[in-house]
Amino acid sequence: MTAPPRTPLHRRRASGFVAAVTVLLAALAAVFAGTAPAGAVTPWQETNHNGSTPDSPAMAFYAGSNVEVIRGQDNNLWFNVDNGDFNHIGGVTYAAPSITVFRGELWIWHTGQNGDVWGQNLANPGESNHRRWYWNRPIQFSTQNIGGSGSAGSPTLSPAVAASPDLLHFIVVGANERIYHATMGVNRNFSRWTELPGGARTESGAGASTSPDNRLTVVHRGTDNRIYRQGLNVLYWQWDNNWQQVRNTYTNAAPSVAYNFHDGRMILAWRQASSGQILASEISTTSADSTTPQGVPNGNNVTSPSAPRVDTEPDGVGLTIRGGNFLDVRGNYYRNNIVYNIHNYYPN
Repeated sequence: MTAPPRTPLHRRRASGFVAAVTVLLAALAAVFAGTAPAGAVTPWQETNHNGSTPDSPAMAFYAGSNVEVIRGQDNNLWFNVDNGDFNHIGGVTYAAPSITVFRGELWIWHTGQNGDVWGQNLANPGESNHRRWYWNRPIQFSTQNIGGSGSAGSPTLSPAVAASPDLLHFIVVGANERIYHATMGVNRNFSRWTELPGGARTESGAGASTSPDNRLTVVHRGTDNRIYRQGLNVLYWQWDNNWQQVRNTYTNAAPSVAYNFHDGRMILAWRQASSGQILASEISTTSADSTTPQGVPNGNNVTSPSAPRVDTEPDGVGLTIRGGNFLDVRGNYYRNNIVYNIHNYYPN
Protein backbone atom coordinates (compact mmCIF):
# COMPACT_ATOMS: atom_id res chain seq x y z
CA MET A 1 0.00 0.00 0.00
CA THR A 2 1.13 3.52 -0.71
CA ALA A 3 1.85 5.65 2.32
CA PRO A 4 0.48 9.23 2.23
CA PRO A 5 2.98 12.04 2.73
CA ARG A 6 4.00 12.58 6.34
CA THR A 7 2.97 15.71 8.14
CA PRO A 8 6.09 17.86 8.68
CA LEU A 9 7.16 18.42 12.26
CA HIS A 10 5.95 21.76 13.60
CA ARG A 11 9.00 23.83 14.49
CA ARG A 12 9.56 26.98 16.48
CA ARG A 13 13.10 28.38 16.58
CA ALA A 14 14.25 29.96 19.80
CA SER A 15 16.47 32.31 17.85
CA GLY A 16 16.24 32.69 14.08
CA PHE A 17 19.78 33.93 13.68
CA VAL A 18 21.38 31.32 15.93
CA ALA A 19 19.36 28.51 14.37
CA ALA A 20 20.33 29.59 10.85
CA VAL A 21 24.01 29.67 11.76
CA THR A 22 23.74 26.26 13.42
CA VAL A 23 22.09 24.70 10.37
CA LEU A 24 24.69 26.26 8.05
CA LEU A 25 27.60 24.97 10.11
CA ALA A 26 26.06 21.51 10.30
CA ALA A 27 25.55 21.43 6.53
CA LEU A 28 29.16 22.52 5.89
CA ALA A 29 30.41 19.87 8.30
CA ALA A 30 28.41 17.23 6.46
CA VAL A 31 29.89 18.27 3.12
CA PHE A 32 33.46 18.07 4.35
CA ALA A 33 32.91 14.88 6.33
CA GLY A 34 31.01 13.16 3.54
CA THR A 35 28.25 12.04 5.92
CA ALA A 36 25.45 13.79 7.75
CA PRO A 37 26.34 14.70 11.34
CA ALA A 38 24.53 12.70 14.00
CA GLY A 39 21.38 14.45 15.15
CA ALA A 40 21.71 17.26 12.59
CA VAL A 41 18.01 17.00 11.77
CA THR A 42 15.32 16.57 14.39
CA PRO A 43 13.87 13.11 13.70
CA TRP A 44 10.61 13.50 15.59
CA GLN A 45 7.56 13.74 13.32
CA GLU A 46 4.22 15.16 14.37
CA THR A 47 1.16 13.07 13.66
CA ASN A 48 -1.97 14.81 12.48
CA HIS A 49 -2.48 17.83 14.72
CA ASN A 50 -6.21 17.14 15.11
CA GLY A 51 -5.47 14.07 17.22
CA SER A 52 -5.13 14.70 20.96
CA THR A 53 -4.56 12.22 23.76
CA PRO A 54 -4.33 12.36 27.57
CA ASP A 55 -2.25 9.17 27.63
CA SER A 56 0.57 7.24 25.95
CA PRO A 57 0.07 6.55 22.23
CA ALA A 58 0.84 3.14 20.73
CA MET A 59 2.34 2.30 17.36
CA ALA A 60 2.93 -0.76 15.14
CA PHE A 61 4.45 -1.39 11.71
CA TYR A 62 1.93 -3.18 9.49
CA ALA A 63 1.86 -3.89 5.72
CA GLY A 64 4.49 -1.25 4.99
CA SER A 65 2.84 1.48 7.06
CA ASN A 66 3.06 2.85 10.59
CA VAL A 67 -0.24 2.66 12.42
CA GLU A 68 -0.90 4.53 15.67
CA VAL A 69 -3.77 4.15 18.10
CA ILE A 70 -4.63 6.55 20.91
CA ARG A 71 -7.12 7.06 23.67
CA GLY A 72 -8.81 10.28 22.63
CA GLN A 73 -9.86 13.10 24.91
CA ASP A 74 -13.35 11.56 24.65
CA ASN A 75 -11.98 8.24 26.03
CA ASN A 76 -12.73 6.57 22.69
CA LEU A 77 -10.19 4.80 20.51
CA TRP A 78 -8.78 6.57 17.43
CA PHE A 79 -6.20 5.47 14.86
CA ASN A 80 -4.14 6.95 12.06
CA VAL A 81 -1.83 5.62 9.34
CA ASP A 82 1.52 7.19 8.38
CA ASN A 83 0.75 10.40 10.28
CA GLY A 84 -2.48 10.98 8.38
CA ASP A 85 -5.87 11.93 9.80
CA PHE A 86 -7.08 10.24 12.96
CA ASN A 87 -10.15 8.07 12.45
CA HIS A 88 -12.68 7.10 15.09
CA ILE A 89 -12.93 3.47 16.27
CA GLY A 90 -15.13 3.72 19.34
CA GLY A 91 -14.99 1.81 22.59
CA VAL A 92 -14.48 3.32 26.01
CA THR A 93 -11.22 3.11 27.93
CA TYR A 94 -9.49 5.00 30.71
CA ALA A 95 -6.05 3.61 29.86
CA ALA A 96 -3.63 3.74 26.95
CA PRO A 97 -4.43 1.15 24.24
CA SER A 98 -2.03 -1.36 22.69
CA ILE A 99 -1.55 -2.41 19.07
CA THR A 100 0.21 -5.45 17.64
CA VAL A 101 0.46 -7.73 14.62
CA PHE A 102 -0.33 -11.43 15.13
CA ARG A 103 -0.09 -13.93 12.27
CA GLY A 104 -0.51 -11.20 9.70
CA GLU A 105 -3.49 -9.56 11.40
CA LEU A 106 -3.47 -6.10 12.96
CA TRP A 107 -5.03 -6.04 16.43
CA ILE A 108 -5.94 -3.21 18.81
CA TRP A 109 -6.36 -4.02 22.50
CA HIS A 110 -7.64 -1.87 25.34
CA THR A 111 -8.71 -2.12 28.97
CA GLY A 112 -12.44 -1.96 29.55
CA GLN A 113 -14.18 -0.09 32.33
CA ASN A 114 -14.21 -3.20 34.56
CA GLY A 115 -10.59 -4.18 33.85
CA ASP A 116 -11.34 -6.80 31.18
CA VAL A 117 -9.24 -6.78 28.00
CA TRP A 118 -11.01 -6.06 24.72
CA GLY A 119 -9.55 -6.58 21.26
CA GLN A 120 -10.55 -6.09 17.66
CA ASN A 121 -8.72 -6.77 14.42
CA LEU A 122 -8.71 -4.91 11.13
CA ALA A 123 -11.65 -6.10 9.04
CA ASN A 124 -10.53 -5.02 5.55
CA PRO A 125 -6.70 -5.10 5.40
CA GLY A 126 -6.74 -5.13 1.60
CA GLU A 127 -8.31 -1.66 1.44
CA SER A 128 -5.67 0.79 0.20
CA ASN A 129 -7.61 3.86 1.37
CA HIS A 130 -6.84 4.05 5.07
CA ARG A 131 -9.87 6.24 5.71
CA ARG A 132 -12.04 3.28 4.72
CA TRP A 133 -10.44 0.91 7.19
CA TYR A 134 -12.84 -0.49 9.72
CA TRP A 135 -12.56 -2.93 12.59
CA ASN A 136 -14.33 -6.15 13.47
CA ARG A 137 -16.59 -6.47 16.46
CA PRO A 138 -14.54 -6.58 19.70
CA ILE A 139 -13.86 -9.79 21.56
CA GLN A 140 -13.64 -9.85 25.35
CA PHE A 141 -10.97 -11.45 27.53
CA SER A 142 -12.10 -11.48 31.15
CA THR A 143 -9.63 -10.61 33.89
CA GLN A 144 -12.04 -11.22 36.74
CA ASN A 145 -10.63 -13.17 39.71
CA ILE A 146 -7.08 -13.16 38.32
CA GLY A 147 -5.62 -12.77 41.80
CA GLY A 148 -8.30 -14.58 43.76
CA SER A 149 -11.96 -14.04 44.39
CA GLY A 150 -13.14 -10.53 43.59
CA SER A 151 -9.90 -9.25 42.04
CA ALA A 152 -9.55 -8.10 38.45
CA GLY A 153 -7.33 -6.20 36.07
CA SER A 154 -6.83 -2.53 36.89
CA PRO A 155 -9.17 -0.48 34.65
CA THR A 156 -6.74 2.46 34.51
CA LEU A 157 -3.69 0.49 33.32
CA SER A 158 -3.13 -0.68 29.76
CA PRO A 159 -2.42 -4.28 28.75
CA ALA A 160 0.97 -5.15 27.27
CA VAL A 161 0.59 -7.41 24.24
CA ALA A 162 3.34 -9.28 22.34
CA ALA A 163 3.17 -11.91 19.60
CA SER A 164 5.12 -15.15 19.23
CA PRO A 165 4.51 -17.42 16.21
CA ASP A 166 1.48 -19.26 17.59
CA LEU A 167 0.52 -17.28 20.69
CA LEU A 168 -0.43 -13.74 21.58
CA HIS A 169 0.86 -12.88 25.05
CA PHE A 170 -1.00 -10.55 27.44
CA ILE A 171 0.54 -8.94 30.49
CA VAL A 172 -1.87 -7.11 32.81
CA VAL A 173 -1.60 -5.57 36.26
CA GLY A 174 -4.30 -6.51 38.71
CA ALA A 175 -6.09 -4.27 41.16
CA ASN A 176 -3.81 -5.92 43.74
CA GLU A 177 -0.77 -4.52 41.82
CA ARG A 178 0.42 -8.04 40.90
CA ILE A 179 1.49 -8.87 37.34
CA TYR A 180 -0.34 -11.58 35.35
CA HIS A 181 0.20 -13.39 32.06
CA ALA A 182 -2.15 -15.20 29.68
CA THR A 183 -2.26 -16.09 26.00
CA MET A 184 -4.55 -16.24 23.00
CA GLY A 185 -4.03 -19.07 20.49
CA VAL A 186 -4.49 -19.12 16.74
CA ASN A 187 -8.13 -20.19 17.22
CA ARG A 188 -8.71 -17.23 19.56
CA ASN A 189 -8.94 -19.47 22.59
CA PHE A 190 -7.74 -17.80 25.79
CA SER A 191 -5.66 -19.44 28.51
CA ARG A 192 -6.15 -18.88 32.21
CA TRP A 193 -4.32 -16.04 33.97
CA THR A 194 -1.25 -16.86 36.04
CA GLU A 195 0.87 -14.55 38.18
CA LEU A 196 4.44 -14.06 37.02
CA PRO A 197 6.96 -15.65 39.39
CA GLY A 198 8.94 -13.43 41.69
CA GLY A 199 6.10 -11.64 43.49
CA ALA A 200 6.54 -8.27 41.79
CA ARG A 201 4.19 -5.34 42.38
CA THR A 202 3.75 -2.22 40.28
CA GLU A 203 1.56 0.87 40.21
CA SER A 204 1.97 1.27 36.43
CA GLY A 205 1.30 -0.90 33.41
CA ALA A 206 3.95 -3.34 32.21
CA GLY A 207 5.76 -3.66 28.88
CA ALA A 208 6.36 -6.79 26.81
CA SER A 209 8.04 -7.91 23.60
CA THR A 210 9.09 -11.15 21.92
CA SER A 211 12.28 -11.99 20.02
CA PRO A 212 12.98 -14.52 17.24
CA ASP A 213 14.70 -16.86 19.72
CA ASN A 214 11.29 -17.61 21.30
CA ARG A 215 11.72 -15.42 24.34
CA LEU A 216 9.14 -13.13 25.87
CA THR A 217 10.62 -10.18 27.77
CA VAL A 218 8.48 -8.42 30.39
CA VAL A 219 9.45 -5.13 32.05
CA HIS A 220 7.79 -3.17 34.82
CA ARG A 221 8.30 -0.24 37.17
CA GLY A 222 8.99 -1.50 40.65
CA THR A 223 7.71 0.07 43.86
CA ASP A 224 11.14 1.73 44.14
CA ASN A 225 10.67 3.34 40.68
CA ARG A 226 13.45 1.20 39.19
CA ILE A 227 12.81 -0.91 36.09
CA TYR A 228 12.85 -4.70 36.40
CA ARG A 229 12.72 -7.40 33.76
CA GLN A 230 12.02 -11.11 33.46
CA GLY A 231 11.92 -13.51 30.52
CA LEU A 232 9.92 -16.53 29.41
CA ASN A 233 11.41 -19.20 27.17
CA VAL A 234 8.27 -19.82 25.11
CA LEU A 235 9.60 -23.02 23.53
CA TYR A 236 10.14 -24.75 26.90
CA TRP A 237 7.65 -22.59 28.83
CA GLN A 238 10.20 -21.70 31.46
CA TRP A 239 10.29 -18.35 33.30
CA ASP A 240 13.49 -16.87 34.71
CA ASN A 241 11.63 -17.02 38.06
CA ASN A 242 13.12 -13.78 39.35
CA TRP A 243 13.12 -10.11 38.44
CA GLN A 244 16.41 -8.47 37.52
CA GLN A 245 16.90 -4.74 37.97
CA VAL A 246 17.90 -2.83 34.88
CA ARG A 247 20.62 -0.54 36.14
CA ASN A 248 20.56 3.26 35.81
CA THR A 249 16.80 3.47 35.39
CA TYR A 250 14.37 5.59 37.40
CA THR A 251 10.78 6.13 36.28
CA ASN A 252 7.32 6.99 37.54
CA ALA A 253 5.49 5.52 34.54
CA ALA A 254 5.18 2.26 32.61
CA PRO A 255 8.35 1.29 30.70
CA SER A 256 8.16 -0.06 27.15
CA VAL A 257 10.31 -2.60 25.31
CA ALA A 258 10.61 -3.87 21.72
CA TYR A 259 12.90 -6.15 19.75
CA ASN A 260 15.41 -4.39 17.52
CA PHE A 261 16.10 -6.23 14.26
CA HIS A 262 19.02 -3.89 13.60
CA ASP A 263 21.27 -5.61 16.13
CA GLY A 264 19.22 -8.36 17.75
CA ARG A 265 18.78 -6.68 21.12
CA MET A 266 15.88 -5.18 23.03
CA ILE A 267 15.30 -1.44 23.17
CA LEU A 268 13.96 -0.21 26.49
CA ALA A 269 12.27 3.20 26.63
CA TRP A 270 11.07 5.06 29.72
CA ARG A 271 10.19 8.42 31.19
CA GLN A 272 12.76 9.73 33.66
CA ALA A 273 10.91 10.35 36.93
CA SER A 274 12.73 13.49 38.03
CA SER A 275 12.71 15.38 34.71
CA GLY A 276 10.10 13.79 32.46
CA GLN A 277 12.84 13.25 29.88
CA ILE A 278 12.37 10.37 27.41
CA LEU A 279 15.30 7.94 27.52
CA ALA A 280 16.17 4.76 25.64
CA SER A 281 18.73 2.02 26.12
CA GLU A 282 19.60 -1.41 24.75
CA ILE A 283 19.35 -4.52 26.89
CA SER A 284 20.13 -8.14 26.14
CA THR A 285 17.25 -10.49 25.33
CA THR A 286 18.46 -12.88 28.03
CA SER A 287 20.12 -10.85 30.80
CA ALA A 288 19.59 -7.54 32.56
CA ASP A 289 22.80 -7.25 34.55
CA SER A 290 24.22 -4.63 32.18
CA THR A 291 22.95 -2.03 29.76
CA THR A 292 24.47 0.24 27.19
CA PRO A 293 24.62 3.88 28.33
CA GLN A 294 21.13 5.34 28.38
CA GLY A 295 20.61 7.99 25.75
CA VAL A 296 18.32 10.74 24.56
CA PRO A 297 16.74 9.64 21.26
CA ASN A 298 18.84 11.13 18.44
CA GLY A 299 20.20 13.89 20.66
CA ASN A 300 16.93 15.62 21.47
CA ASN A 301 16.12 16.63 25.02
CA VAL A 302 12.47 15.62 24.77
CA THR A 303 10.13 15.41 27.76
CA SER A 304 6.59 14.09 28.02
CA PRO A 305 3.82 13.97 30.62
CA SER A 306 3.26 10.29 29.75
CA ALA A 307 5.38 7.20 29.20
CA PRO A 308 6.84 6.58 25.73
CA ARG A 309 6.05 3.53 23.62
CA VAL A 310 8.54 1.60 21.51
CA ASP A 311 7.71 -0.89 18.74
CA THR A 312 9.59 -3.20 16.37
CA GLU A 313 10.25 -1.91 12.84
CA PRO A 314 12.16 -3.44 9.89
CA ASP A 315 15.37 -1.44 10.41
CA GLY A 316 15.26 -0.68 14.13
CA VAL A 317 12.44 0.39 16.40
CA GLY A 318 9.84 3.12 16.45
CA LEU A 319 9.34 5.54 19.35
CA THR A 320 6.14 7.46 19.95
CA ILE A 321 5.31 10.02 22.65
CA ARG A 322 2.65 12.43 23.80
CA GLY A 323 3.81 16.05 23.49
CA GLY A 324 3.92 18.22 26.57
CA ASN A 325 3.92 21.90 25.55
CA PHE A 326 7.68 22.42 25.60
CA LEU A 327 10.72 23.44 23.56
CA ASP A 328 13.60 20.99 23.17
CA VAL A 329 17.27 21.99 23.16
CA ARG A 330 17.10 22.86 19.47
CA GLY A 331 14.09 25.12 19.87
CA ASN A 332 11.59 22.66 18.36
CA TYR A 333 8.15 23.00 19.91
CA TYR A 334 6.16 19.94 20.99
CA ARG A 335 2.51 20.80 21.45
CA ASN A 336 0.50 19.64 24.41
CA ASN A 337 -1.21 16.22 23.95
CA ILE A 338 -0.19 15.91 20.28
CA VAL A 339 1.49 12.66 19.20
CA TYR A 340 5.09 12.56 17.90
CA ASN A 341 7.15 9.65 16.63
CA ILE A 342 10.54 8.47 15.35
CA HIS A 343 10.89 5.55 12.93
CA ASN A 344 13.71 3.01 12.55
CA TYR A 345 15.58 4.40 15.54
CA TYR A 346 18.17 2.62 17.66
CA PRO A 347 20.65 3.96 20.22
CA ASN A 348 23.98 4.86 18.61
